[in-house]
Amino acid sequence: MTNMQSALLIFGILGGMAAFFIIAGIYSLRYSRRRDEEQTSQTTGVVVDERKQQRRGRNTAPITYWYPVIRYTAEGREYESDYPVGFRLGEKLEVGSSVDVLYDPSDPEKYHIAGDEADYRAGKHCLVGGLLGLVGAAAFALIAYLG
Repeated sequence: MTNMQSALLIFGILGGMAAFFIIAGIYSLRYSRRRDEEQTSQTTGVVVDERKQQRRGRNTAPITYWYPVIRYTAEGREYESDYPVGFRLGEKLEVGSSVDVLYDPSDPEKYHIAGDEADYRAGKHCLVGGLLGLVGAAAFALIAYLG
């Protein structure tokens, strides 16, 4: 295998992985922007319950996340659902606390808690990581080509 073939193979594999993260980041950022454009009506909700879930890595202690159950009234109807984003202990929403809820007036079941930017942060991190990965892939390919 020539140096050029090795470089192209390295760039193809690493660049493909980086492209995956770039695409995931763009998708997440677009989802976040679309959500913010659609969910424009605001109401006050109450945390009525919480679900506890523990996640464990291979060699790590379990991390506990709390998923709040939010009840809110929108367009004259009451809604209650589990919030899909879990919180750790330090940022946990307490049962009985009030939260600002942004919802889609055409589909009030679609909502998010005001200030929750988990999708935006995830998209930004994926995009930056993918771009850095692409730069790294190019550097490794250049090293393989020159080496």
